Amino acid sequence: MTYDQHGPSWSGPGPIGGLGWQRRTLEAALEQVPAAQLDLGVAGYGYTWPRRGTGHTLLTRGARRVVAADGAQAHWKPGPAEWTATLSDGTRIWWSDRRSYAARQALAREYGLHGLAVWRVGSADTLLPLT
Repeated sequence: MTYDQHGPSWSGPGPIGGLGWQRRTLEAALEQVPAAQLDLGVAGYGYTWPRRGTGHTLLTRGARRVVAADGAQAHWKPGPAEWTATLSDGTRIWWSDRRSYAARQALAREYGLHGLAVWRVGSADTLLPLT
């Protein structure tokens, strides 16, 4: 599982599964499990971190809608390969999309993994096959 590096009920705002963190987690797993038996687990969602109260989960399209409705700017963060935005009320959002999945697909290929696994079918932006 290489998602939920950060979440609204156990950490401050941050990537759901930053690429560097995923790489380190994967390398640890590969010490015990053959690459062909591993799928890289990726998040098909995002989280909100409001200034007050409890955050919640957003699907990719929901994150885009919330950011657009607020008039906020989404920012691509190349290190973690995820999107982030800060809403006018101070709420922070992090989420993945097709661009994020392409980076994870490249990581899976680099290590010769079996494939990608998305947390919940229907929650993710369009994925590409590993073939």
